Amino acid sequence: MSPSKNPTRIWHLFKRPDLKKIEAAISQAEQRTSAELRVALLHNLTQPDIRSEAVLQFQKLGMDQTREHSGVLILLAAKEKSFIVFADEGINERVDEGSWDEVKDAMAGKFREGKFLGGILTGLKLAGDLLEEHFPKTDDDEDELSNEVHTED
Repeated sequence: MSPSKNPTRIWHLFKRPDLKKIEAAISQAEQRTSAELRVALLHNLTQPDIRSEAVLQFQKLGMDQTREHSGVLILLAAKEKSFIVFADEGINERVDEGSWDEVKDAMAGKFREGKFLGGILTGLKLAGDLLEEHFPKTDDDEDELSNEVHTED
């Protein structure tokens, strides 16, 4: 993730209308799956590494409390130019890790082009496709988590 102007603040990368587009993409993806998706956009990490930060944010957002342990968090840390697609244990039992690498690679390609919104939207679309295959929508499914983008700047 190396934008030409090297912005390090979330609000340099994403504007309010962008957040609405992300929330709409989360909603669209969740219409096809019983899994839960969230996006967290941070200025910088509060933990030693992106994985530790993902664990913290996952718990903070209540994503570890879903019925099937079927949460997926896309977390981006602007200052560190780092991101992760972090899945709960229920997801990891059914979805091959290599599948997530494809999602991350597609996102990274957009980020390298400076298309941060495009990267997030691509990640959500591809994650939704994977989750639909492994966690199809059920008749008794309910939206367990907010689709609001979590931001810390």
